[in-house]
Amino acid sequence: MRTLFILLFASIISFMQFANAQKVEFGELVISNVWIRNIPANHRMATGYLKIENVGNMDDKLIDVSSSIAEEVEIHQIIFENELIKMRPLKEPLTIRAGDIVHLKPNGVHLMFLRLKQQILPMEFYQINLTFLNAGQLSVEAVVNFDPISTMQHQDGHNH
Repeated sequence: MRTLFILLFASIISFMQFANAQKVEFGELVISNVWIRNIPANHRMATGYLKIENVGNMDDKLIDVSSSIAEEVEIHQIIFENELIKMRPLKEPLTIRAGDIVHLKPNGVHLMFLRLKQQILPMEFYQINLTFLNAGQLSVEAVVNFDPISTMQHQDGHNH
């Protein structure tokens, strides 16, 4: 049984590396590592992640995100308030400075898919629409993945 789990886990990691290796060049921006965290079937929210690289010489801003899988998509940040960790939508558009890379990642700035319209399935791809102030609108595909860190912690018997 343990060998089967290890083989399955290795296959998932290999697929994640393939899916996350995809890059989309869009004007002066390069979008990569686009994924949505797998969630239980009854959840109405999901989180998404990606990397945005600005290879140009002018700042840009991510001003809107949408997807057909959710009624609303917000850009959230993790904040520490009175020794508590909270998530809040960004008050301003997300700035991608010229020559810089912005990582939307677990435990940091991320996408929050609110009021899901459908069940998202592991290893399936879903479209996310990104609107930038200067570059315009782009659609990218995000794969639903298991969070490798969370999966490994559960394997080792840790809880969170």
